[in-house]
Amino acid sequence: MHDVQSKELLNHARPFEDEFKPDHRGVGLELGLDRAKAEDRLLVLGLHGGRAEDGELQAMCEMRGIPFTGSGSASSHLAFDKVAAKRFAAIAGVKAPNGIALEDIDAAFVDTANLLQNRRGTDRATV
Repeated sequence: MHDVQSKELLNHARPFEDEFKPDHRGVGLELGLDRAKAEDRLLVLGLHGGRAEDGELQAMCEMRGIPFTGSGSASSHLAFDKVAAKRFAAIAGVKAPNGIALEDIDAAFVDTANLLQNRRGTDRATV
């Protein structure tokens, strides 16, 4: 975790091509969150993947009473599980295209092959 001034971020010319490397060494996440709480900071979360996206970081902030931007831990956790998120969206009446769960990838390939063959009028595929 890094305490970065806006000038450092603005000087980062190619944010989508080059990794941002702060001018100083950061601190561990636990210590950084404790420091953010003590300094009464608002955390602006702009992170991707793993702990930053699956609700874990949000839960850590919630447990400490640290305000942050973005979705809370429960919705972040749910959104990280794409299959579950689509199911909840369907319950709410939101239509979404069919997806493929990776644990069923072999069956999905067969279904896709069958779909393509049916369009061409050939026999069903088997794997």
